[in-house]
Amino acid sequence: MKKMKKALLWLLILTLTVSFAAPALAEEEAEGSYAENLTRRCTLSSSLRSSAYKSRLTDEDLHSNQAFTSGQTVTLSWTNEVPVRAVWLAFKDYPGKYLVRQMDGSGQLILETEGPGYINEAVYVEEQTRQVQVEAVEDIALVSFYAFGPGVVPNDHPWEPTPEKVDYMIVAMHPDDDVLFMGAIVPIYTVSEGREGTILYTATRERVRKDEALNGAWIMGLRKAPILGTMPDIPPSYMEQYKDTFALKDVVLFLVRYFREYRPEVVFSHDVNGEYGHWQHKLLSQAVQEAVPLCADESYDLQSLEQFGAWEIKKLYLHLYEQNPIFLPVLEPLEAFGGKTPVEIAQAAFACHQSQLPSRHDVRNEGVYSLSDFGLAYTTVGLDTPGVNDPFEHLDPATLHALATPTPASTDTPAPTDTPAPTLAPTPEPTQVPEASTAAPTAVQVPLEEPETAPASPLPVLIGGGVLGLILVVLGFVRKVTWQRALLWVLGGLLLLIALWGLLLPRRAKEAAAPVPTASPIQTEAPEPTPAPASEPTLTPEPTPKPTPEAVLLFGQELALDTRELDLRQEEASVEELCELLSPFPGLQRVYLPLSLGVDPDVSPLAKAHPGTMFVYEVSFFGQTLFTDAPEADISKVKLADPQQVAAAMEKLPLLTKLVMCDCGLDNRQMEELMAQFPEVEFVWNIKIGTHTLRTDAIGFSTKNPTKYTKPYYSDAYNQKVKNTKRLKEGDIADLKYCTKLQALDLGHNYLTNADLEVLQYLPHLQILILADNKLTDISALSGLKELKYVELFMNRIPDMSPLVGLKELVDINIANTHLQSIEPLKQFTQAERLWFSMNDLTMEQNREVAEALPNCECNYHATNETDEGWREHPRYEWVLSYFPKGGVSY
Repeated sequence: MKKMKKALLWLLILTLTVSFAAPALAEEEAEGSYAENLTRRCTLSSSLRSSAYKSRLTDEDLHSNQAFTSGQTVTLSWTNEVPVRAVWLAFKDYPGKYLVRQMDGSGQLILETEGPGYINEAVYVEEQTRQVQVEAVEDIALVSFYAFGPGVVPNDHPWEPTPEKVDYMIVAMHPDDDVLFMGAIVPIYTVSEGREGTILYTATRERVRKDEALNGAWIMGLRKAPILGTMPDIPPSYMEQYKDTFALKDVVLFLVRYFREYRPEVVFSHDVNGEYGHWQHKLLSQAVQEAVPLCADESYDLQSLEQFGAWEIKKLYLHLYEQNPIFLPVLEPLEAFGGKTPVEIAQAAFACHQSQLPSRHDVRNEGVYSLSDFGLAYTTVGLDTPGVNDPFEHLDPATLHALATPTPASTDTPAPTDTPAPTLAPTPEPTQVPEASTAAPTAVQVPLEEPETAPASPLPVLIGGGVLGLILVVLGFVRKVTWQRALLWVLGGLLLLIALWGLLLPRRAKEAAAPVPTASPIQTEAPEPTPAPASEPTLTPEPTPKPTPEAVLLFGQELALDTRELDLRQEEASVEELCELLSPFPGLQRVYLPLSLGVDPDVSPLAKAHPGTMFVYEVSFFGQTLFTDAPEADISKVKLADPQQVAAAMEKLPLLTKLVMCDCGLDNRQMEELMAQFPEVEFVWNIKIGTHTLRTDAIGFSTKNPTKYTKPYYSDAYNQKVKNTKRLKEGDIADLKYCTKLQALDLGHNYLTNADLEVLQYLPHLQILILADNKLTDISALSGLKELKYVELFMNRIPDMSPLVGLKELVDINIANTHLQSIEPLKQFTQAERLWFSMNDLTMEQNREVAEALPNCECNYHATNETDEGWREHPRYEWVLSYFPKGGVSY
């Protein structure tokens, strides 16, 4: 009897244990499979001397980044106890070339790959990898460098390269415009019909909006990377102030280059009225209409013509365009999306644009937000047949990607009327016909980003089996017959073992799972042209949200345990008190400490207690009081004797990116020492250019010299100024090599020689260069100035102008009175808009030959003065002068 009571007691205990464990395991299964960020358990190191990169790469701030130049590295390392499965790289913009190395704990190389060039990359690591190193081959700017455990890495999409040739291109002004106004195109034509398409986002300079654009495009079903443009986003309130940075001609050129590169047959873009009136939507719509026919114009933009060739776009559809309308079947269920309509898919994609929410805009398929209404604004293949509603009608099938198995016909598409179709214009021959694909892909499977709903849990069955096993074991104790007792023990034990094995298996399997993201499975092209089954994945509901962490009361405010940043500047507490008060917040990344701690407090106890947290407090810095997260500082006129004084003080400002040190007493050699020690910090100081003083961060500099010649018909004051002007001579401009930001440089009317031009190799961003009236005979040094737009070289002895031929941005060229000996280089200035080359030893026949070779250029060979006949009356000359205010320096 005692044995039976004891057995029943054990049965009760085990049953209760399993019962309490089961909900926890079930909850773990229900949470999905998002990967844990393990960066705090890893070690970050770099070849950079300053440690500022650590916070920039781990602060989850998309606005902060760390630049790496060729040969510089950054490494993330972890121990055997940290289950890293993937490393996440996020870049500020499309990165230059870089290498990713996986190494074991001893630094032995396991795998080396070249980065794919996307702005985001998830590197899935080998089992034995314990270090991942990124080395810049070209310049890169890293925003984030994280380590993740098993599961799905947030924002990771396995993009394929953008197609070299597309059937259609959507041209959207901003991320989210493609969803709000054109969000049905990708689901219908790429996913359901198999057309090759892409999205060109014109303005994506904000880093957070790049991610939102990619996430939204992925939800809509795009699997080949869209294009993130670099034009500025200018709100209407700033239109007048910044409209010149989004000028129509610049946008047209921007579009033509992308059109020629990707060769779309059909283009979709914005309403001519800008939908709700946004000025950039209007201008982009106008620019698209101008750019589409210009693509085929072989006289327009010779740079892209040479690189990609001319291209004829067959059709242009504009949103809400009233003429030649077509209506997309946006309410028709799409089999590839499990019966969801294009409108529902666009609504899900719009939810990705969190930076724009809450917003007065939403996907609602009505009015200016209609997803169905477009009109044919341009065609080279004739007008559409009314009621057919096919944007690819009349196109040569050989120029298009092979169609997938079509989805059911739309039920809301207007039927064709009896109205006779308009006479179609003759269809021109296509300029480029790619080979047609031989296999027709099936409809693409595109479930949404959320993890799939977990299958029914086996826990109830396992728990029941375990309880039954316990009962059988207990009964074995109370049975008298030996073989029956043994049978009960065997059966009960087996059931117990099966139950325990079933409960433990999911956890072990999760830890050992290969780190392949499973939240967004996709099959881009099936090998067999069979229709997708009706049971394909559907748009799944949002994953069950995790419970909100328990709040903690801190300084009278309730804070969640996952708080990442705290501002305690107005509070009062000692360092010792803060060590204890902050202990409930394991995820803290940045804390602004109380001002009551004073300047230069000892925070080492806090740093030791919270090693992964950045603490921001006040420090003294050469007589100033700054916060430790200050990005810039100015200590001009603070007298220094040794650059190491600065180096020691900079340890207090780990996020410093710019330090102004004008008139501090350090010479150029000492400043170079600081630059080498802190390559990621911009140091600014004064240099001497003859009698002129110039800051190293200047973007414009002019000596403001008058001509070197006195003239009897000029005023006495002017002629006296000419006599007193200090001219630069050979060697005076060598220190310009420190002014690497210079965009405009006027060194006219001096005594500079060919040797002085060697400094130009340090000034790659020059757009304006004036070297008139010097002692130059060879301009080979100018050949590397790829951004140069405006040059004045008159009144020198330069017989050979061939170094200018490769400068494709150069539009204003004044080489009058330069003793030219050959006109062949001049005839190659095909991009030039103005060429002044009078007063040279050329025959009239040679002059005319140059003019005939440059029909789109204003050629002047008649002027009897180097700048006569309108050289300085051109609107662009005002742009030149804007760089040279009073004093000749612009910062």
